[in-house]
Amino acid sequence: MSKKKCKILIQGIFIIILIMTAVMIRHSNKPIKPEKRVTEQTTRLNETNKIKFEEFEQNDFTCTGLTYDKCDDSFWIADHGNNNNDQQLHPRLIEVNKDFTQTLNIIELDQIKDDEFDLQGIAYDICNDSLWMATGKFVIEINKTGKILSKISMGNYSKYKSNGIAVDKDNIWVLCYNKFLLKLNKYGDIEEKYKFNYKDQDHIYLINNNLYVTIGADYVGDNNFVFKYNLKSGIISCEYQLEDSHAIEGIVILDDTLYIANDGKFHHDIFNCSYINIYSLK
Repeated sequence: MSKKKCKILIQGIFIIILIMTAVMIRHSNKPIKPEKRVTEQTTRLNETNKIKFEEFEQNDFTCTGLTYDKCDDSFWIADHGNNNNDQQLHPRLIEVNKDFTQTLNIIELDQIKDDEFDLQGIAYDICNDSLWMATGKFVIEINKTGKILSKISMGNYSKYKSNGIAVDKDNIWVLCYNKFLLKLNKYGDIEEKYKFNYKDQDHIYLINNNLYVTIGADYVGDNNFVFKYNLKSGIISCEYQLEDSHAIEGIVILDDTLYIANDGKFHHDIFNCSYINIYSLK
């Protein structure tokens, strides 16, 4: 073989390797469909109660987060604020009693929002009796009057958008809408980075070393799930498949009871309203 032909052959092989590498990288970055992780150990849950927002004296709104307040023994629900007649965002946090029958407090967030404010997940911080919010490019801590206590930039991870959020003493867990789960300290330093990339991953709730993650956006069917990520072992399992939760926007687990917030109003699911579904884990 001539030197010229040999050179062309080597160049061709090199191009093929580059193409194959690019395809492999693209495939590895593709989000995993949650239904592909369903096993015989996955429990299918039926709701025991459905609570519409009117039951706690609120008109239907676009909910984007749920958290439990241990001090007040209550729940906080995030209102993205885009269901208003003037087409402007008016985000709020709404506190309701544990039975979801009464509104206790409302924090208006107009005074702290800017053009990049995108209210998604919320988490209660028992250490400061405060609330943390995932807002896309930032995570923000406020007190119960709405005053900003901390504002942390997502930095290089801003493009992945902070979405789900949980607080564990001095640590903040942030689930990006794709690719990453981040562990930050309260100064904003990233202490751990985990690859976590499932299609339509959304909200998180932390119990000891287990992180529960809502995954799925099946607005008319039941391909909506709760995964469990054991942070010590690194094992990820599809724990629950949820019936009748078609637009999941928040998760809390208390005393063998699973609370799931659904934004059926904005996502036009089969119920076409926002609601809390309650499931027994016993």
